[in-house]
Order: sequence, then C-alpha cells, then structure tokens
Amino acid sequence: MLTDIRRIMSAALCTVLSAAMLCSCTSGSSEKTETAETAQAEQTTDSADSKEISQEASDDVSFPEIILPAPETEQVQTTLPDTTETAAPQAPAEPRLYGASELSQYSVGRTLLQDDVLYFNHSCSGLRFDFCGTSLKAELVSSAEYCYDELHRAWVAVYLDDSIEPYRRFPLDSERATYQLFESEQPVEAQITIVKLTEQQFGTAGITSLEAGVGDTLDIVPLTDGYIEFFGDSITAGYGNEGELSHGFDTSEENGYLTYASIAARELGVDYSMICVSGMGLTDSRTCDYVASDIYPKTDVFLSDEEYSFSRKPQLVVVNLGANDSYYINLDDSYYELYENRYYELLAQIRQKNPDAVILCCICDYWQSRLPQIERAIERFSAETGDDKIHSLLLPYVTKEEDYGSDAHPKICVQYEIADVLIGKIKELGAF
Repeated sequence: MLTDIRRIMSAALCTVLSAAMLCSCTSGSSEKTETAETAQAEQTTDSADSKEISQEASDDVSFPEIILPAPETEQVQTTLPDTTETAAPQAPAEPRLYGASELSQYSVGRTLLQDDVLYFNHSCSGLRFDFCGTSLKAELVSSAEYCYDELHRAWVAVYLDDSIEPYRRFPLDSERATYQLFESEQPVEAQITIVKLTEQQFGTAGITSLEAGVGDTLDIVPLTDGYIEFFGDSITAGYGNEGELSHGFDTSEENGYLTYASIAARELGVDYSMICVSGMGLTDSRTCDYVASDIYPKTDVFLSDEEYSFSRKPQLVVVNLGANDSYYINLDDSYYELYENRYYELLAQIRQKNPDAVILCCICDYWQSRLPQIERAIERFSAETGDDKIHSLLLPYVTKEEDYGSDAHPKICVQYEIADVLIGKIKELGAF
C-alpha cells in the first residue's frame, strides 16, 4: 500500500507541476526557463522527502486510504503567431461594360465612330458576335433630324443565329435610352446580330455602350470568304415591304433584313453591306440633297464628311439605280443624257475603290427603258479601260396588285423573287 501511496502522491505532484508549467506558456522566454528550473528543483526535493518517509515507515504501519481530488487545471488559450498569408479581398462580380470604341470590332456594314458613339445608320448595319450568357443591355441614341414626322423613326432588331424572325424589334423613340436586347434565366449560346432595319435617312441609330451580364462573354464572328456590297434606292432598302398599297409609308413597315439584297447574301452564305437611300438617283434625288456619287464614297454622308475606308474589298458590287432618275427624265429630256454620263462616272468611282470586284448593274423591269442606257455606259467604260468585269441584269418587279406594299413598292414576297434571279446571275458569273 505504501508503494501505491507513493505512486498516487507522485502522480498528483506531476499533475500539479504540469498545470503550473502550462500556465507559464504565456510568459516571456526567460520566465519560461526560470519556471522550468524551479519546478525541477521542487520535484527533486519532494522525491527526497518521499524516500525519507519510506525509510522511517515500517512495513506494518497502516495508512488511511487517501483520495486525492482531481487537480483543477486552468484553461489557457495559447496564442500562436499567424503565419498564413491574408488573402486580398475579392471585388464583387459586376456586369461587363463595352464602350463604343471596343464595340467597333464587332461591327457589320458601314459604321461611323464619332463622339464616343458607334453609329450604324445604314440598312442592316450594326453588330454581330458570338454570345454566351444571360443578359444584354444597350444604351442607344437617336436623332430625328432627317425624319419627316413621328412615323419616320429608326427601327432596330435583334436576331439569334440564322433566324429571320427577330428576337426583339423596337423603335428608337428617345434621344438616349437603355434597351434590354436579350435576357434569359439560363445561359444561352448564340450568334447575336443587332441591326438597323430602316434606312440611313430615317433617323439615326447609335450605341454608346453594351452591358453584358456577370460572366457573359462576347466573341468575334470570323469573316466569311465572300463579301457583297449593295448600292441602291428604296427597292434595296425595303421601303414599305411590310406595308400595304392602301396606306402611306411608315418606317415600322420597312424591313431591310428581308430585301432581295440581304436574302441573296444569306442564301449565298456571304457577308454584305447595304448603302441605300429611298429617292436617291444619279442625276437628282427626290428625298435628300445628295446624289449617288455623293453618298457612295462616304462612311455616312448624313452625319459626317468622313471618307469610307474600303478596307475590306468586296468580290461583288451590286448597283440598282435608275428608278428615281426616270422621274426626272420623264419631266425633262435633258436628264436622259445626264443619266448615262453619271452612270459612267459612278462606274469609274466604284472601280477606283474596288479594283478587283465584279460589278453587276441592275434595274427592275418596270424601268427597263433605263437598261439600254446602263449597257451603253458599261460598253463605253469597258472600251476605254479594258474592264471586262462589269455586267448588267434585268430584275423582276411586282406583277400582281396584292403584292404591292406602301407607295407601290414590292412586298417581301417579291423581294424573294428578285433575290432568286440575282442569285442565279451571281452563280453564273462565278463571283464566289
């Protein structure tokens, strides 16, 4: 039993000493050394005393059973130096904002970057990109400076992939406003095309910024191998192609995305641009102060005197002009000769900007009396320059009264018929 007592007392003493040493962990290093030495000395003395007791005590001495209470140890929280590197605070995710200059890399057709606005005033000009995400908002600006009244506003449409039905279509009825272009609860992958449906002179359309949702991405769509440039008047612009003969023109019924030009280009799988103004002629114009030779070399003659870069050269330039000149020729025979001379000059202008392109000069059969003049201009130009890449084509026009749109212009169904004839000629010429 004595041996047990010794063991119990020794264990109790070690426990107390351990607690005391634990309490000393919060002191400085010199205090830790001193405490350790003192504890060792006390432990040695207690051991000696225990030995004396064992020598003096007799084996038959009885000791009462000792029950030692559990030592009360103080709960000490040890503070260690933090060696982990503190992470920099993460900024909250925000929508991605694209400015006008950055957006120009996604532009299609002729666009004008001016005063932090990317203007896409021509028919079917705008933006195209591969999109993955949930949201697109745009701040758009517009001016009615060249509009006749509130019925002549710029209209914009958003298309997904190859659809000819717009995802959204709306008028620009404010000088500056934010429009929701696309929205989805789940991320969507699609090629998005944002274009102006109405022509250059009926209200401007410009974008100052595009906001994509958090994590949304925009990528450049690769250019196609082919490129067509269309230069024409109201027929090319789609004037009234969604309207009726029974009422006048309204820009809500002009759809440049469903004209023979855009239909043919999509059918051929090539990129295109459209420069078209209703009423435009070579000798005079019925709705604006510019004739064809003023409009063609400029990026956007209604807003700026900037020369167009012609940085991308088309393989084919399609010209469809002469309908409006017929109006002036019918009034004054002197316009007859002027028209032919102006056509010759336009050919020279187009060839100078596009030295390798095939030029296809068209007129709808309703004005087929202009075709001989066009062909004479081509023959004279070819004879003087040796240019053998200029051709003519007579296109169909409306044959049934129900196919007339606003102000006796062709409806969309006729635009498809014109496109079919044009596509056949383009394939015959082997332009692509």
